[in-house]
Amino acid sequence: MLELRLLGPPEWTCVDPEADCDLTLGKPFAVLAYLALADGPVPRETLARMFWSDVEPSKARASARQALYILRRWLGEEAFASLDPVALAPGVVHTDVEAFRRALAEQRLAEARALRRGAFFQDFALSGARPWTDWVEEERDALDGWYVRALEAWAQARLEEGEAEAAAEAAAEAVRVEPSRLAGHRLRVEALLALGRLEEARQALAEAERCAGDLPGAAATLAELEERAREAAHRTGGRDLDEREDEDGPFQVEFVGRTAELARLRRLWAQAERGRAGRAVIAGPAGIGKTRLALEVMRGAVAAGAQAARVRCHRAERRLAWGAAA
Repeated sequence: MLELRLLGPPEWTCVDPEADCDLTLGKPFAVLAYLALADGPVPRETLARMFWSDVEPSKARASARQALYILRRWLGEEAFASLDPVALAPGVVHTDVEAFRRALAEQRLAEARALRRGAFFQDFALSGARPWTDWVEEERDALDGWYVRALEAWAQARLEEGEAEAAAEAAAEAVRVEPSRLAGHRLRVEALLALGRLEEARQALAEAERCAGDLPGAAATLAELEERAREAAHRTGGRDLDEREDEDGPFQVEFVGRTAELARLRRLWAQAERGRAGRAVIAGPAGIGKTRLALEVMRGAVAAGAQAARVRCHRAERRLAWGAAA
């Protein structure tokens, strides 16, 4: 069995270690990929027109015969169910494109993201094969569009569930793949504003205006985002949320959510007040509110008469066990 990886620069892996699959990345490889992704058997005449459109028909047909001969020599006669029209035998060739489509259809986005190393047939070109190039571009656009819509839907769901960091990451990936699509830019800016990362939100908004500002309806969407960014800057004095968390200034966002976690930390503090020492570790990805939760507990303790110390670790100190407490 042969595995073709076509999402990104094309690669192949011969699963059977005893098989002699001496493939090279040329027209025969491209013919094999086309056959593997075809909906059914492909007439030889179609292959000739698609891959050798720059020569007269008789020479194109001869080149198609030669390419199929090379593939039969590489893969063995048993790899083909028929030779005209041409069809591969079931199970002989698998592609990451098929797995990618299944993952998206079944909403397994993490698997789809892992499969996609880049665009379909990235950094791969053939001379004298304009119809094949057109087919690659159509397939690439379709795959990218499907992928981006899945990313946007996932980012929207994460944003609604309060997972702004995950939403920002997915939206950034959507923008990278299709920068001319407004929805990804909007979600990215909204997620960054939710995280309080104002400077990044401004940069993302400027990128949205450059890449998607001319789209229908973009002006109203971008104006709304700009207004929200101005309001956020006014509330925070123009500083990012992580900068404001380092200060005890007059600005303080009302603490909402994290009820269970806050109650558990307050119970630990109550036990400490009764003489039972303890410790708590707040773990999780960046942007979910770990610092805000810790500050809320600390402020309650200070209001009750406790003394509190705040320390911060730096990346260079990672090798020091319990360095912050030492």
